[in-house]
Amino acid sequence: MSKYLIALVAAASSAGVASQVAAQNGDARDAAMALCITQAHTQYPDDGITSQGYRTAVYKACMAAGGFKP
Repeated sequence: MSKYLIALVAAASSAGVASQVAAQNGDARDAAMALCITQAHTQYPDDGITSQGYRTAVYKACMAAGGFKP
């Protein structure tokens, strides 16, 4: 019985830590997205079709450089 209780407590602790890490990663991703969007719009401020393509490329490169999937 005590083995199961210990395993249950360990699993609950791991789940709590995993959710905290996921939340921190989500915050870091949100910050990276905001930075990369700003960078893309700063480099290519026009609303033309060509600028949209370049902004997309800048955004993707920025996110990849930060270690995130675009």
